[in-house]
Amino acid sequence: MQTKLGAVFEEYHSIYDRIFKRIYPAKGNNGFNEENQTVNFSKAFEKICGDNSFSWFELNIKNRGRIDAVLFNIDAREIFIVESKQFWGDKELRDSFSDIERILDYGEIEILKSNFCYKDYSFFGIVLADVWLNKDRDRIVENWKEGFWTGTDDFSKLSENWEIDTINEIVGKLKNQKWYSGNFKKSLDIVEAKYSIKNKYNLLMTCWEL
Repeated sequence: MQTKLGAVFEEYHSIYDRIFKRIYPAKGNNGFNEENQTVNFSKAFEKICGDNSFSWFELNIKNRGRIDAVLFNIDAREIFIVESKQFWGDKELRDSFSDIERILDYGEIEILKSNFCYKDYSFFGIVLADVWLNKDRDRIVENWKEGFWTGTDDFSKLSENWEIDTINEIVGKLKNQKWYSGNFKKSLDIVEAKYSIKNKYNLLMTCWEL
């Protein structure tokens, strides 16, 4: 991968930091719409990758709904399929695994290649997430690394929807997976309310080759 994803994630985190220093973007503890993850990550991506990069949102694919975003780095000849989630609880953790399964769908990648005429480009999958007031927040953040989906901790509860062999098969397809996380504990002048952003809010990202 030529795209500097580490730098993109740092800029993504900085965008949130600048926002949080100006507003508390929620009513009480009702959370932040996951669309903000997609949009702000794409802004960071385009800033780091330069003028020859762009994003497209809510792309219709086959009969399985929409992809949150597809990001194009033309200079690097790389395309990123992005899905975003709020980790409120077990349901969202399961849903994010469904997103991974959908991104891995070979047919979807072939449709993208035919739609965008970029058959010789490298493709990558990205799942963005945030975790704030989930009761298992600390455990999720601590385990956001290799083994997250196949660990023995019961917080993911993926076995309610998939057989263990299926989970292992899907995870086995995540080639050269990388993990990123960021909190705001060192940030200054964050606008706070009853539910602390500074001490509790975390941004998460994982990426792999397709």
